[in-house]
Amino acid sequence: MDYPNKDQRWVFHEKTEAQETAPGVVRRVLAYCDNVMCVENTFKKGSIGAMHNHPHTQITYCLLYTSPS
Repeated sequence: MDYPNKDQRWVFHEKTEAQETAPGVVRRVLAYCDNVMCVENTFKKGSIGAMHNHPHTQITYCLLYTSPS
């Protein structure tokens, strides 16, 4: 897995490797250290992520995609 180096501030999206964590759920680790982790998660319609927890703070962002009409 091509994760960013620990304590590397940020990694460009195109330099990260997508990892399927569940059917229809894909993540990309964009940055992490001992205290915080930033991950992009993409969910296909109807996909469900597993409940879990982390010892550090998590940063999450959501994108809404609507196709052009």
